[in-house]
Amino acid sequence: MSKRRKSVTIDEHLADEVDRRDEINFSGLVNDLIESYLSGGVTANKMKTALTVRLDRIDNEIEQKEKRLEQLKEERDEIQSLIEEHDERRDPTVEQALQVLQDIPEEHLHPENKAVKNWAGKTGIPPSELIEMVKNYDPSSESE
Repeated sequence: MSKRRKSVTIDEHLADEVDRRDEINFSGLVNDLIESYLSGGVTANKMKTALTVRLDRIDNEIEQKEKRLEQLKEERDEIQSLIEEHDERRDPTVEQALQVLQDIPEEHLHPENKAVKNWAGKTGIPPSELIEMVKNYDPSSESE
């Protein structure tokens, strides 16, 4: 449907309120009010019409936000599942690094150790984090 520019004059306090509130699409609101007014006849209660239009807009906004919330919950669940899958299977290179590095005496297990640096490079894990993983490594929890 085509649009036509019309000029309206409103009370200053209403203009200020419209300017202050980002959720108000002024042209859309005027369209809705006029349509609602015309459908209710010339004797329609203007306040009730305005409130009904606002209520419809709020209901629509609630519906949109509920849909968005549901989408976000689904996305969160998918990400959580991916994280759980990732946690359940350990990268074979990381597993190999942990097996090799667990045999290094703890006093030699530091970020400057050549073996630690080598395995950190292969696995993409920072040396200090890899050392922590080695300290917490339990060979009986190996993935198969």
